[in-house]
Amino acid sequence: MQDFLEVRGLGVLNIRALFGDNAVKPTKPLDLMIQLELADTLKPQALDRLSAKMQYERVLDVNISKVIIPIAAGRNIAVLVEVAVRNHMLLLRGVNGTQQFTKRQKQLMSKESKKS
Repeated sequence: MQDFLEVRGLGVLNIRALFGDNAVKPTKPLDLMIQLELADTLKPQALDRLSAKMQYERVLDVNISKVIIPIAAGRNIAVLVEVAVRNHMLLLRGVNGTQQFTKRQKQLMSKESKKS
């Protein structure tokens, strides 16, 4: 039913009443999927710490960007999800933090090797 969202532990919430009319849209494209995984079940060596390659999941014959966030006790899931969304928005605008980091690291390494 429109305007309602079930939140585990809180029950059924009326999103329009809680956050106002702008919080509820009649249609909205699906741009990003965030999958929360227990950190204990993920192998540390399998984690792509630099997120060099984008992950996708196919939904109704459309590839949707996907981020897997390892979660554990003490991690602020809301902040992690918000940062993942903001990073995705930057990626859509062509700003890739991983590429910037890698490029800067290569430049510094090149300068250091020239000094030697």
